[in-house]
Amino acid sequence: MRFTLIILCATALLFLLLSGFRGTIFEVSLARRTVGGFLILREIFLLIVLGVLIFEAIGYESFVTFYITNESLEETSIVILICLGLLIGTIAFTSRTIFRGKLMWSRSDRQNTSTSDAGLQLIFASTVMLLFLLVAGHAAGMKPAFLESISSGTDLMQLRLANKNEVTGPPHIVAYIRYLFQLTALLVGLYSASMSRTRVILTMAIVVYAAALPGDKAPIIQVLILFFLGKLRNIRSSPYLILRRALMLGAMSFFAIYFVTRVQYPEMQFSEFIRFVFERLGIGQIQGVYEQFAVKLHDPAYVLSEIPLSGLFGESKAFSKDLMGVTYGFYLDPTEFGVMNSFFIGEAFAIGGWLLVWFSPIFVGLNFCSIVYMVVRILNEKFKLPIAEAKYVAALFISASVTFTGDLGGLLFGKRILVLAILFFALFIFYKAGKIRI
Repeated sequence: MRFTLIILCATALLFLLLSGFRGTIFEVSLARRTVGGFLILREIFLLIVLGVLIFEAIGYESFVTFYITNESLEETSIVILICLGLLIGTIAFTSRTIFRGKLMWSRSDRQNTSTSDAGLQLIFASTVMLLFLLVAGHAAGMKPAFLESISSGTDLMQLRLANKNEVTGPPHIVAYIRYLFQLTALLVGLYSASMSRTRVILTMAIVVYAAALPGDKAPIIQVLILFFLGKLRNIRSSPYLILRRALMLGAMSFFAIYFVTRVQYPEMQFSEFIRFVFERLGIGQIQGVYEQFAVKLHDPAYVLSEIPLSGLFGESKAFSKDLMGVTYGFYLDPTEFGVMNSFFIGEAFAIGGWLLVWFSPIFVGLNFCSIVYMVVRILNEKFKLPIAEAKYVAALFISASVTFTGDLGGLLFGKRILVLAILFFALFIFYKAGKIRI
């Protein structure tokens, strides 16, 4: 009976998302080539709801867990689903009201071709800035983790942690590299019809190298998906053919994940890989919030990481790092483990208890829409992209770079808005400096 109720709640969430996002730039419709909410849908249902369903169907005993009990599991599942409903509802409502002018599609926006010269210039600027940051990152001590692991046989996890703990440069370099390879992959897909094949290949080679640099698996798959979603806007095929191409991309992504995983775990057999993927997709992205509502970490000091410019006064406590420290990293030195995937309500509980848990989806949804609104305006007014293209790019780029499966991530008091504003300010300098004939 309980599992049936959970299924019904998940179905209701899907209906709320598809109907609530209809007409907004987050609408998901292959027929209209509007997929701005695809990455939101993927994150919510593949990385969060799927984990809830697996925990409810199988139980926590089949997995490596630490503090979860039957009572905490039942409570947490309901809290997650309610908060997802609040998050989806906030994004839908805000898009239709406060930010209606930039976050809703209009009839004049329904165009299928993207040939903007401004878009090509933006690709040039983002690529040059990405190369600049890659050089700065290498100068600060970053190593290409995958290439280093393959060539030297060094453990990939060791290289990943070294990139995070031993780099001497500004901490935001890695974050800005990530933003730029996501944006560039999407733009190249969108404007690939106006680019030479050689330029597309060279630019995407830089993008893939940047995505592979830290040693994480997800960014490599993400840039392929973003490239495809960019191309999707200009594909004139039927929804059936688009779906078939998407399935082919899914197959390619699966084998790419397999290759990357074998680099990290050379002795892993294919059957073990299937279980690994099942656990990572099933509970790997959401286990942290179940552990948090069982162990109940609490420290208001975590809120300091949400305050804009707080990093200027020292390093703030990281909730996801501490959560990993009381679970998988309990007997390890902090430099020997990373962070634990969760859901932002976990950190909200650690900061402000149940009150902030219930209000955090509203704060996060408002900040998320504020960021998308800002990026639409910047792309349209400063980089001169047509408004339809600015809306398409902003919805997908922010959905890729601002995620909900983690901590609050600067979405409580607007810190992420400032971070991205700085990114686009710097990118605008490269854009103006690179005003050459392409």
